[in-house]
Amino acid sequence: ELNYDDYANMDVRGKVVIVLRKEPRQHEPGSPFDGTQPSQHAFFSSKELNAAMHGAAALIFVNDQATVAHSGADRLPKLAAAGSAINDQQIPTLYCLRSTVDKLLQSAGGESLHALEMAIDRDVAPHSYVLAGIQASGEALIVQSQTPVRNVVGLLPGHGSLAVQYVVIGAHYDHVGTGGVGSLAPGTIEIHNGADDNASGTAVLLEVARRLTNQAIASAAEAAEKKVQPASRRSIIFIAFTGEERGLLGSKYFVRNPRWPLERTVAMLNMDMVGRMEGNSLTVYGTGTAEQFDSLVDRTSVPLGLAIDKQPAGFGPSDHASFYEASIPVLHFFTGLHNDYHRPSDDYDKINFVGMAMVTDMVTNVASELVSSPYSPKLLRTSAVAHIGRPMPSKRAILGVRLDADTSVPTVVDVAPGGAASLAGIRAGDVISAIDEQPISHVNELHQQLELRIVGGNVTITVRRGDENLRLTTTLQGG
Repeated sequence: ELNYDDYANMDVRGKVVIVLRKEPRQHEPGSPFDGTQPSQHAFFSSKELNAAMHGAAALIFVNDQATVAHSGADRLPKLAAAGSAINDQQIPTLYCLRSTVDKLLQSAGGESLHALEMAIDRDVAPHSYVLAGIQASGEALIVQSQTPVRNVVGLLPGHGSLAVQYVVIGAHYDHVGTGGVGSLAPGTIEIHNGADDNASGTAVLLEVARRLTNQAIASAAEAAEKKVQPASRRSIIFIAFTGEERGLLGSKYFVRNPRWPLERTVAMLNMDMVGRMEGNSLTVYGTGTAEQFDSLVDRTSVPLGLAIDKQPAGFGPSDHASFYEASIPVLHFFTGLHNDYHRPSDDYDKINFVGMAMVTDMVTNVASELVSSPYSPKLLRTSAVAHIGRPMPSKRAILGVRLDADTSVPTVVDVAPGGAASLAGIRAGDVISAIDEQPISHVNELHQQLELRIVGGNVTITVRRGDENLRLTTTLQGG
């Protein structure tokens, strides 16, 4: 849609491709590449996949001039910044200093790297060409290390007939460290304290745990004084998750290795980034995941004077998604994105503590009702996915499926009722292997194929179901 193709009229099959980081005119609000915000085309993974899909043998990244100016030197990025996983879909990827690439360009009779970059910015058009007579070879030894990390879990036992049921309340306590994977401050080695993401959610978790524990103690004391049994209430599991920033690792582990039965878990409440409330606004995701949640959120927020932005999505980029995938209704509390997200500047001096107290009140109210109410939330399936950040295009072609996040192979784990995939007859467990005869072996290839198509377009989807290969037709929907 941008009419910009670095690979137009270029045959890179079996060749090494040199690419600049970032994108043209990155500091201009009027840039076609999402203005001053990095678009998806700026990501390492996007550039690598694009090169691989054009048949490149390897990829060499070189810093753009803006990155050099920001970091004060032409530094090679830390290995961790290049990606955290090794798989057979990737091509060898190396990094070179600008001075090294500059010598290559000029030895092949080309202009300097600076002049080339200026020309691309000036024209907002590719200036791709072949470096005649240049050959490249490289070698890297990569050893991935692992270290044990832990969730922190606590149980507040319930009472009476409801005690065998559970409400989970959680927040992740990890952050993005000193940069690398997940950081939006390239080249930095500063500590990312993560005051909002997610010390804020961790603090609210601790305070909610304190309040609910005190409520249980007070209820037991009152019942003892009256010589009656305390009111029946559900048990509460409090979890501080680890590894959220590396792919919801802690919550996925708990769901797969539950200390208490998941089938008796009636709801999960998640607090992630709740420290930057503006005015009295609070976003609550997951209101469409249980029949009672919409009215529950309304009822518990009114006494607090909160302006609630209710979002039905149960899937999204935080730990509640692991529980919704396990068929547990979820609510995710969120005060909004900001320019300090995943940067060293996300520090305590910018936290709205009054707003955090209001979030604590809200979560406590919701939890108190879920713990004591005789009803169990009735699970609803919604195809909506939360996009945390700038609004996504409203007319993207989508299939209406949820893919297995633990594999690069596009494996369906959930199908949205009434969506394009559902109408085609796609089922959970199917592996998508082609669209319109275009082979697909990686989830990124599926996304790229969908980006090439329009809402309302007819497609033929090939899926592998057990030992069968099925060709199914459908009409793409927008989302």
